[in-house]
Amino acid sequence: MFQAAAGNTPRQLLAAARDYDEAEWQALVAALAERGVLTADGDLTAAGRDLKRDLEQRTDEIALPAYAALSDDELDQLIAALTPLARAVVAAGDMPKVTPMGLTLDD
Repeated sequence: MFQAAAGNTPRQLLAAARDYDEAEWQALVAALAERGVLTADGDLTAAGRDLKRDLEQRTDEIALPAYAALSDDELDQLIAALTPLARAVVAAGDMPKVTPMGLTLDD
């Protein structure tokens, strides 16, 4: 929901990925607005932007050890090996070109 509120991912993509109907989406917006991280219209507040930034930083920190164990050459090899597979999955229509996190294959 933060990715949609930040304008990084279309709301429809996130709603479909999470199987939210309109009522569920609006209930989430209302709950997050009550907490002060979204406006009633679903936009990020200053507190919401801070929380999103913190969440992104924490997930990066949690994921980093898996990649830190690899050398630069090994990372390049991993990316080279996985990119064609990822492109094939997207081309087959099994995944959208933009992920629910707002990433594309070019990211």
